[in-house]
Amino acid sequence: MTKIDDQTFKNGLSVFVFGFIAYLLLIALSFVLSPQHKGDKKDTLRMLTIFGSTTFFGLPIINAILPAGTLYANLFNIAYRVFLYSYALIVMSGAKFEKKHLKTIFLNPIVIATFAGFILWMLQPYMPKVEVAVAAKVVKGELVPATTAQVAFYRIDQTLPWVFKGFKYLGDLSSPLAWLAIGMTLASISIKEAVKEKAVWIYAVMKLVVVPPIFLVIMYLFNAMFGGMGFSLNYAAVFAVTIMLATPPATVAVAYAINYDKESVFADDCFSGGGNYRLGVYPIGVECARCVCLIG
Repeated sequence: MTKIDDQTFKNGLSVFVFGFIAYLLLIALSFVLSPQHKGDKKDTLRMLTIFGSTTFFGLPIINAILPAGTLYANLFNIAYRVFLYSYALIVMSGAKFEKKHLKTIFLNPIVIATFAGFILWMLQPYMPKVEVAVAAKVVKGELVPATTAQVAFYRIDQTLPWVFKGFKYLGDLSSPLAWLAIGMTLASISIKEAVKEKAVWIYAVMKLVVVPPIFLVIMYLFNAMFGGMGFSLNYAAVFAVTIMLATPPATVAVAYAINYDKESVFADDCFSGGGNYRLGVYPIGVECARCVCLIG
C-alpha cells in the first residue's frame, strides 16, 4: 500500500471515474468500428474489442515496467469487471438484465478486494497510527537522514516488513507465471491458421492501432477539461490505462462466445492470433505509451 496524499487521491479518483467513462465510450465506439459485420460475429468482435485480458496480461506488464501504475490499473479495472459481468454477459447470452447479475458483479472476489483496498487506502489519514522508523536514503544526490513517521496500523509494508516481504514475493511471481502460461498457450496454436481469417486482422488493427490512440486523445481532453479542478490522469495513470486497453481478448469474453455458441472459432482465433501479433507490436505500444507523459 502506498502513502496517500491529496494529489494521489485525486489521480486515483480520476482513474476510477474515467474507467466507467472509458467503457461507455468503448461500447459506443465498437458499433462504429465494425459496420461490415452483422449478427453473432459483430457481437463477438465488439466484446473482444471492448474487453481485454487486463488481469492476466496487462497488470504483469504494468507491474514490471512501471509499478506506480499498478494502483491506477486496479482502479481502472473496477469498471471493466462491472461491464464484463453485466453488459458482455447480456449481449453474448441474449438474456435480459436481472438482479442476480448485480450479485455476480459486486460479489466477485477481485472487485471486493479492489474496493476494500481502495477504501483502506483512502482512510489512512483517519486510522490509528503506529510510529515506524524510516531509514536514511539518498534523494536527488542528497542524503536524507533517518527519522520516524506515523502510518496507519494496517500498513504492513511499514509495520510488519517481514510479512509484507513474503506477500510481495508471491505477488512478484504472478508476472513470470502469467507469461509462462501465455507462452505455453501461444506455442500450442497454429499462427498460420489464426491469420487466415480476415476478421482477426480487423480485430488486431482495431485493438492495437485504433483504440489506444483514440483514448490517448480522450485522456488529453479529460485532463484539459478537469485538470483545473485538480482531477487529472498523471503519467502513471495514462500509461496503465493505455496498456490495459491494448490487451488481448479476455478469457471470460472468449468463454462467453464458446458457451453461447457465438462464433467460438473466430473468438479463439482472435485470442491466439491477437496474442501473437502483440509479441511484435506490444513493445512499440509500450514505448508510445511512455511518450504521453505530457498528458499527465
